[in-house]
Amino acid sequence: MHAVRSADLAGKSISVTTNLPAPPRVVLRWKDDGQQPVTKNFNAGYALRVEFGALADGRLPGKIYCACRTSRKVLWPEISRRKS
Repeated sequence: MHAVRSADLAGKSISVTTNLPAPPRVVLRWKDDGQQPVTKNFNAGYALRVEFGALADGRLPGKIYCACRTSRKVLWPEISRRKS
């Protein structure tokens, strides 16, 4: 999905299922228990959903849900993008 303006995404959602023939790559980055950086790339075998809320006060809130094959739990409870 490509949007020119933030308002174009308001109230919409994007889903990536595990059975797509060529899904987009997901890159997860975090620090391990020793505070060393870890990067894990997922080219397949994951599910992803992005939900956009209503445009308010020049911001577009949203949520990202990602289920990957990793023992690391990653949650993004809220994202936000300034209106363009």
